[in-house]
Amino acid sequence: MNMHIAGLTPTQRTAIARHQSFKASIEARAAALAHRNRNAALEALCVVAREAPLSHSPSIQAVVPEAMPAETDPPTWFIISEPKRSDYPSIRDIQNAVCKHFGVTLIDMLSGRRSAWIARPRQVAYFLCKELTLHSLPQIGRRFGGRDHSSVHHGMTKIKYLCPRDAALAQDIAILTEAITGVQQ
Repeated sequence: MNMHIAGLTPTQRTAIARHQSFKASIEARAAALAHRNRNAALEALCVVAREAPLSHSPSIQAVVPEAMPAETDPPTWFIISEPKRSDYPSIRDIQNAVCKHFGVTLIDMLSGRRSAWIARPRQVAYFLCKELTLHSLPQIGRRFGGRDHSSVHHGMTKIKYLCPRDAALAQDIAILTEAITGVQQ
């Protein structure tokens, strides 16, 4: 036992022992992750070298026979496919469409200004983001200049309340939804 630990209370010694064991477990986990990442990188390198042999890079070709036999399939996590367009639009797409429709700049929409000519398009964008994406209220708020989730919720409920009462607003939302998703309502 160290000299400076000898004068500690039993509770302090227990806390130090727990801290040391926790630190050791974290170091062991980090080492295991580093080893796994190193092996994954090596497998990826082998797959790349096998799929498209690089005659000008002997170092890659030299690794392939030793590291991974040629008959093994590439790991499923390494299969590269063409990225697909998501069924959900991004928050930025919605913001841009709303800005274009209402004639507001994105900087104004993301600013802290609360003028009616900025607040209403922002609330429409909140509503569309919640309706058309899978993002939560805090995630939407962060993408609108760091707003709180309660601001997003208020804007959404206001638009939900006004839609049945304001035909022009309902038409704007239908036009925007069609423009963003490409689906008529």
